[in-house]
Amino acid sequence: MKTRLLFTWLSVLLFSVTEAQNYDYPSPVTTAMGLSGASDTTEWSLFSNPAGLSSVSRMSGGIGYHNAFGISALSARSAFFVVPTHMLTPALSYIQYGDDLYEIQTFSCSAARSISPMLRMGIRFEYLLRHIYGTKAESAFVIDAGVNYNASENVTIALFAQNPGRTAILDDYNEYVLPSSLAVACTFRLSSSFFLTADLNHREDLARQFYSFGLSAMVHQKASVRGGISARPVRLAVGSTLSWKRVEINFSANYHDRLGLSTTAGIAYALDFKGGGEN
Repeated sequence: MKTRLLFTWLSVLLFSVTEAQNYDYPSPVTTAMGLSGASDTTEWSLFSNPAGLSSVSRMSGGIGYHNAFGISALSARSAFFVVPTHMLTPALSYIQYGDDLYEIQTFSCSAARSISPMLRMGIRFEYLLRHIYGTKAESAFVIDAGVNYNASENVTIALFAQNPGRTAILDDYNEYVLPSSLAVACTFRLSSSFFLTADLNHREDLARQFYSFGLSAMVHQKASVRGGISARPVRLAVGSTLSWKRVEINFSANYHDRLGLSTTAGIAYALDFKGGGEN
């Protein structure tokens, strides 16, 4: 009986914050622009659209921490490693979300490849393990995929499908369909140091669309700033990137009009090895 009551309470908590948390790691690059991340082409793209990995040129690894609205039980930690080659860019990542009462761990393997100078494709295989205190752990296997298409020299269109098969976690009490979404983004590069991004993300589990607009500007050879705004709900976002030798530090803050402030920080270290890619 106690187990059922605990599970019921956790389920109420889970569904009450579903709108606030997508159970993915919101990277410091994408949250700084308030976007879905479909257009990201940095190392952090493996958490949003793996097609962006094909633009990465250096082997790198990193860690990150996301503080969701100041609530540790909703926060997430991540680690990743990317190995670009001329044929393929594979990557491994780990995400830990939640605490001892409710925890989700995600182990993923991603791969991206440039099919042509105009088209890049990526795929991500995820093994998700959910643990609720007092119950046995449940797991699911999810496949995500995305593409980046260079419509012109300065315009890129990105498409990312998260959990298109609508994979669900089954337990003794109910069936919980994992978040499923389709994101479309268009990036306009106005110069080598400044670009704009427009983003539309449809969340199937919430039956609604999220609209975002962001910008990124390089203010120094080793520093960039980002900002953005999104609607339904309204979010304001700012962030920055600082580079020093092989180390890159990203920080972002995202303000939700009803739930408050979330912050994300990440640090990445690049190795000497260089493969394919552009960045």
